Amino acid sequence: MRTLQADELAGMQAVAEETFFDEGYVLRREQEANDFGEMVDTYTPDDDAIACGFRPAGRVQRVGAELAVTEVDAILRVPLDTDIDLSCRVRITGRHGEAVTARDFDVFSEPRRGPSCLVIDLRRLEL
Repeated sequence: MRTLQADELAGMQAVAEETFFDEGYVLRREQEANDFGEMVDTYTPDDDAIACGFRPAGRVQRVGAELAVTEVDAILRVPLDTDIDLSCRVRITGRHGEAVTARDFDVFSEPRRGPSCLVIDLRRLEL
């Protein structure tokens, strides 16, 4: 199998980013002391929204030969240069170019790098 050339990868990335019809924010975790001196997590959205591809995935995803079951509520595709990890959350604010009621999700998996974007499993927050 031959290796993809840089211009082929760039083309794939450009095509993938053209399909990012949704919009959201990466929320960064910070720890602060509450009134009782306990450390609690707070999440602050980045200043700029990111274009993304958001796809609800149902409640159960089967993974691997042993059919391990994990609960995944959505799959998120973001540009390769997106700074996101397991400590973050994601707030979806737009779907298919339309504003929607914001909904927050935990990043449930390490971002998986594909040739054209990062793919991330999300779990819906029940607040």
